[in-house]
Amino acid sequence: MNTAPEALDALITVQCRELKLAGLRTSFQAIARDAASQGQGYTAFLAACLACEIDSRRRHRLQACLRQARFPSLKTLDSFDFLAIPEMPKLKVLALAQPDFIKARENVVCLGGPGTGKTHLAIALGLAAIEAG
Repeated sequence: MNTAPEALDALITVQCRELKLAGLRTSFQAIARDAASQGQGYTAFLAACLACEIDSRRRHRLQACLRQARFPSLKTLDSFDFLAIPEMPKLKVLALAQPDFIKARENVVCLGGPGTGKTHLAIALGLAAIEAG
């Protein structure tokens, strides 16, 4: 089958849409160019396509979860100033960034006066849990 590259691109676009491969649909041309320029075989090209789709789905899932969470702003543990509140147990807080407490169905309660970082930490822990899946 000797088909023009533009027709093949159109066909691949339609097939990706039908298979719901949005990440691949937007990236297959660049992946194909890279594979051709590097002399990669079919298996390497297929692996790159699949990796692109998996990455795209992870990004979209993360974005959907962030929208659903409705955080007032995005805060991370990296941006929290533990030096400003020395009594904050940094190691315990950082351990909560691992979602083990969620798997164990445990609760985290943030207590303290105004301006002690409760909201920042709650958002940061929520974001870490979303990123961990």
